[in-house]
Amino acid sequence: MRRHSFLCASVALVLVAPALRAQMMGGGMGGVQQRGVPIQPEFRLPSFPRANEIVVNDVAKRILAERGKLQLTDTQAAAVTAMADSLFTANGDALVPYDQAQRRLKPPTTSSTAPDEETLKLYRTSMPVMLEAMDRVVTNEERAAAALLALLDGPQRDRAQGIWNKRRGQLVEWRKPLETVRPRRP
Repeated sequence: MRRHSFLCASVALVLVAPALRAQMMGGGMGGVQQRGVPIQPEFRLPSFPRANEIVVNDVAKRILAERGKLQLTDTQAAAVTAMADSLFTANGDALVPYDQAQRRLKPPTTSSTAPDEETLKLYRTSMPVMLEAMDRVVTNEERAAAALLALLDGPQRDRAQGIWNKRRGQLVEWRKPLETVRPRRP
């Protein structure tokens, strides 16, 4: 009986000791502290897709990639190809300032420290330019998607709508980090 009690107490101590230590050190769900000094979470500046990645994956090219599954006619394929060329040009033009702004952004040398004021200032001035360019890309692709969906019928349109929905979701995800750092108002 005594041996059983000792074994239970030992197991309980092994299981409870880490939790007690964390509570005593100020840890837990609210964050980790060492000797009463809070440890800051790792700081990361947002990352962005490269301009060529945005241009290469447009909705028209994605529909062309699914040409066989969509069973596009030759006329439809020619119209989608023309739209892809037009969209490539429009998005390329929209992304020139995006690419220039992104090339100026250099990530900090260590990801665990907050960036200096100069880096933050660079992000604050570059990100509105990049956001405006991304908004132009979204507008271009929305117009192209509407035109492309009008070319298609029935099951083709449904499948193409799914392709557009995935692309739109990707554009939304790419746009989110651009909204994280807003320029300071004077």
